[in-house]
Amino acid sequence: MGQDYLVLAEGRAAGTESYRAPCERNNQSLQQLQGLLSASNRKCEAIVVVLQQTLAERDEVIKQRRDLSQELMTLQGELVNSAHSCELLEREKDEVRGALEGEIQTMQEQHHTELAQLEERLRVFYQAEGDQIHLTYQEEADRCKALMEQQEPPAGGLHQEMVTSSQSTPPPKKNKVNVATQCDPDEVIVLSDSE
Repeated sequence: MGQDYLVLAEGRAAGTESYRAPCERNNQSLQQLQGLLSASNRKCEAIVVVLQQTLAERDEVIKQRRDLSQELMTLQGELVNSAHSCELLEREKDEVRGALEGEIQTMQEQHHTELAQLEERLRVFYQAEGDQIHLTYQEEADRCKALMEQQEPPAGGLHQEMVTSSQSTPPPKKNKVNVATQCDPDEVIVLSDSE
């Protein structure tokens, strides 16, 4: 029986050895799998970090895009308001221009009317003055003729020629007169009755 025990012990030892090799292989495979799992976990963690950063960047881009969209809408509203204001100002400018052109036209017509009236008054005045000067000259010539006729007896042709030439002599030239208009005191009109 002692021998049986020894055989049994050797059988056990041989059986243990036969189990040990697969166990060690299993342990090595298990360690390799644990290493691969750890490496895979690290890769997954790296992917998760990259994904988190990408999502954070995406969220930031979406926020910036939202802000830019809001700013664009604000600018579009301001542009519409500016365009409306420009249209109103353009209309007001056209209205003011029309009113000013009408006022200028009225003032020009009034100026021309006043100028024509002034010219007519001056023409009438200087015509009357010319007539008065001519009348005075004629009276003076008649008076001189009468005086000469009283002082000298008619001597004939020489005396008659002097009287005739004094009657046919044109009246003296009239003076030119400067007149300032009512509309523009610096504007001077030169009027003359000389023919």
